[in-house]
Amino acid sequence: MENVKIFLKKGDILIREGEESQNLYWVQKGELSVYKKVVDRSLKININTLSAGDLIGELSFIDQKPRSATVQATTDCELIKLDYVEYQKMLGQQPKWIVKILESISHKLRKLSDL
Repeated sequence: MENVKIFLKKGDILIREGEESQNLYWVQKGELSVYKKVVDRSLKININTLSAGDLIGELSFIDQKPRSATVQATTDCELIKLDYVEYQKMLGQQPKWIVKILESISHKLRKLSDL
């Protein structure tokens, strides 16, 4: 399967906090806001802004756990959705310790994002 181009309009939501997904996105053009909902889930706190060259969704891509934040386009955007099956094939060709490093980093980042 080939990587697929994704186009978003300003205001479109790419990822919702808590949802299940295996997709990883690479921003080609535009800007997106990453935020978490707090208190009664009505207050949004912006935790990051992403733009061309940034990856989106790498934690869930690696550890297969629900999304830790919501990502919304703040401008019109062009992204590439990277293929999970191809990633798994590539990962299967790597030494086991590389997989362990990725899992460890993912686990530590996930714990930080839950604070």
